[in-house]
Amino acid sequence: MGKKPQSFKFIYYGMTFGMTMVISLYLGYKGGTWLDNYFGTKTIFSLLGILLGIAVTFKNLWETLMDMSKDKNEINKDKDKDKDKDKDKDKDKNKNKR
Repeated sequence: MGKKPQSFKFIYYGMTFGMTMVISLYLGYKGGTWLDNYFGTKTIFSLLGILLGIAVTFKNLWETLMDMSKDKNEINKDKDKDKDKDKDKDKDKNKNKR
């Protein structure tokens, strides 16, 4: 069994982003509504809760993208190391032929 295709990885990240958005917006709204009822305000805390939910979602998205970028850089570094090893092997073969 080989590695999973890249498309599954992106589907996973998309679903994670969507679920994080829904859950954080819901919790922010519900928490804000509770605070509005508790303090007797109209919609101040509800709006703040929604904005907080959006901020949390995009913070999570940013961290996920940075992790993806690190993974991609590590893969590219490994490929570069393999290329360098192949070049060194070719040089050694050419030296042995002389």
